[in-house]
Amino acid sequence: KNLKSTFNLSSRSQQLCVRLDPRGLLYVKLTLLEQFVTPFPRLSDLPPPKVFGVELRHLVEKEVSARRVPLIIQKCISEIERRGLRVVGLYRLCGSAAVKKELRDAFERDSAAITLNDELYPDVNVITGQSLEWLLLIDGCVFVCVLKATLSFLLDHLSLVASYSDSNRMTCQNLAVCFGPVLLTPTQESWQAGMTAPGSGALIASAVDFKRHIEALHYLLQLWPGESVPADWHHLFILSPFDLLS
Repeated sequence: KNLKSTFNLSSRSQQLCVRLDPRGLLYVKLTLLEQFVTPFPRLSDLPPPKVFGVELRHLVEKEVSARRVPLIIQKCISEIERRGLRVVGLYRLCGSAAVKKELRDAFERDSAAITLNDELYPDVNVITGQSLEWLLLIDGCVFVCVLKATLSFLLDHLSLVASYSDSNRMTCQNLAVCFGPVLLTPTQESWQAGMTAPGSGALIASAVDFKRHIEALHYLLQLWPGESVPADWHHLFILSPFDLLS
């Protein structure tokens, strides 16, 4: 194969001619186009978050929700329960990243004005993925200690999802795998306390294993809702990783 090219350094265009084997020629013309790339804004230039990564207490107080549950969780779960309970693999797929970002930006602008429906967001996985993303940015310990109402609201929802497991294949165990590490991830303070505790060195390596987190949530979902749920069930969610491993 032979490559013949004509270069003109003063031109924005370059022509290439490629001889094909066994016969034929391929002509290519390349043109340089200038693009003005907008630099990414610095973190210091970004407006402070209003919903994602905000301490739960402050978020609920700001929204003045009668249910004491953030609007993003109320609206996402309401829409999921309206049309997503029979979707196979619910919460296992996250949906389009671009559409999720669009939805996240909309919640940051005004959660109260958000409308979720199958015309605006036909893929329910976008809504489930956005719910998980919000939960990931909430401090696990503060999340539970401040507002048990929000956790109860979530557990009611997950219990309902599990009741449709014949259709969606999301059993209590599968939901625990998705949500256990999210809801039970220890805070930085918990890690530091555990690492400095006497005799904790042997536990540090296994503390990163989410197995106990999954087991705790699985246990609770199997009982929820019901009279057999321990009165101090919320303590399952405020243990440090080192307590969970004991």
